Amino acid sequence: MQIPINPYYTISAGLLLQYAGGVPEIPPAVRLNILLDIPGAQFPDLLLILGAIKNSYIISLPAAVTTDQPSLMSVLPQCFLLSSLSNFSLTAGNILPIIAEQTGLPNGENADLINNYFREQGRQDWQFPCFHLQQAGRQQAANCLLVVCQTDRNEIIETIFPQATIIAFATGIPDIATFIKYTSQVKTYMLPDFFSTAFIEKKLHEEELENWQQRALLYRNFLSLSKSVQQKEYYEVLDWYHKEYETLPLWYKRLGHIIKVIMGKRSFRSLFNDKIKKNTD
Repeated sequence: MQIPINPYYTISAGLLLQYAGGVPEIPPAVRLNILLDIPGAQFPDLLLILGAIKNSYIISLPAAVTTDQPSLMSVLPQCFLLSSLSNFSLTAGNILPIIAEQTGLPNGENADLINNYFREQGRQDWQFPCFHLQQAGRQQAANCLLVVCQTDRNEIIETIFPQATIIAFATGIPDIATFIKYTSQVKTYMLPDFFSTAFIEKKLHEEELENWQQRALLYRNFLSLSKSVQQKEYYEVLDWYHKEYETLPLWYKRLGHIIKVIMGKRSFRSLFNDKIKKNTD
């Protein structure tokens, strides 16, 4: 059984800034991984765009920025601000991918510096998975998966990280229309772990819920049947009483009244006047 998932598609912040003053028409269901490859002076424009779109997103840093401490320190406040917007995705966990576009795989240099900055802002336990865009195929780091896809064919990708799978494209993306076209060619899914504790607990909960629903249905049917049976028995007894009582001889009925007087359930005067209240004590 395949379970579809929604990955994060890598897009250059510079490409989004082509729509400065407007809103890129990216389908809201497409989640974004925004590569912050722009100078600091352009961050206000990016902030306005991300505040206007409805897409969930995460952010990532170019490896070149993380290797230069002055550049890194200048970009960290913008990273924190972008991670504070309402549509920043928290489901992927506290991850800040570091992506190398041309050089070798980044080694997470200055990761402690980034982590200390986020701790000072009240954010804990950030991870920095390192990836390389020139390495085709699957790359896994820090409970996160990045897949570099070719753009000339459809891709079907299986993952074990439903909330932390990132898709990047091997060739450049000239405009938003091309980006949307590429995202439509990718299908990602995961296979459930039938032996995982979460999966077993979910199945047990579903079975228990189904059992309770069946019990509630049986109880409701029982109450309905019981009510109909009681009504039927009541009218049958009432009908029997009227039929049997009417067939009794008059002397037998009068004898019954006299017995009630003797037992104190009826007053003596009531035998001669129906308007006198009967003693029911």
